[in-house]
Amino acid sequence: MKRKHISYIACSIIAFAVCTIVLSPILWLLFASFRVPRDFLHMPPNFAGSFILTNYTSLLELPRIPRFFQNSITVAVIGAFLCCAMASLLAYSLTRYKFPLRRAFASMYLVLRMLPGIMIILPIFIVVSNVGMLDSLIPLILCYIVAQFPIATWMMQSFFRELPVNIEESAKIDGCNRLQAMMIIAYPLSITGITTTFVFVFINMWNEFFFARLLTITSAVTLPLGILQLTSMYATEWGRIAAFAMLIIAPVLIIAFATQKYLVRGMTMGALKG
Repeated sequence: MKRKHISYIACSIIAFAVCTIVLSPILWLLFASFRVPRDFLHMPPNFAGSFILTNYTSLLELPRIPRFFQNSITVAVIGAFLCCAMASLLAYSLTRYKFPLRRAFASMYLVLRMLPGIMIILPIFIVVSNVGMLDSLIPLILCYIVAQFPIATWMMQSFFRELPVNIEESAKIDGCNRLQAMMIIAYPLSITGITTTFVFVFINMWNEFFFARLLTITSAVTLPLGILQLTSMYATEWGRIAAFAMLIIAPVLIIAFATQKYLVRGMTMGALKG
């Protein structure tokens, strides 16, 4: 009993240390967003000073912040929805149909996911510029879908693989075709995995910076790119940057907490099987 008690304490200490390390950047941003720069840039930081809201209220002076939010929400929501819709069709096909090189075809998407964005951004930039769609949300959404499609397919494939095929075969006996069985049986039973994939893709698109930096100028600028307006060659407004960063993080935290039940179930789906 004593040995188990010591193991429990050790695991608790390790878990607390890991959580502290992981959350320390966010906690530092939260602290810096309510303080003046001399308090959090000083070593050690000055925790005795008063908290202020100036960093947040001063962001209202930036007239383009609502547009940044609108662009980020549009790109992330539409992109994640279309990406998950198409990825679910491919993932379902890979788990239900047998054809030559099926496994190699499925693994190819993971290989594509490993390619760095810098390898494909030049031809994408040339094509987008030639068709006159630079600084538009449409090419940005398409690039995000292409970038997240492999990982979304791989995640959904693991979820569909856990579904018993007998249920769909019973539906086909009752008169359903393959598409109806997928929509009526497979999708509702995989709602946890689909939600997990959607949240994962949404977060990646919400935080994406590289494609937005090269394909946008003014009209299609998103939140991660908009934070650059607070920096210049003469000064860097660290307090307002911290407040801006917290505004970017807040929607992601809200979505994560709202879908926590689905995320935990989705990430552990199939862990107790086999």
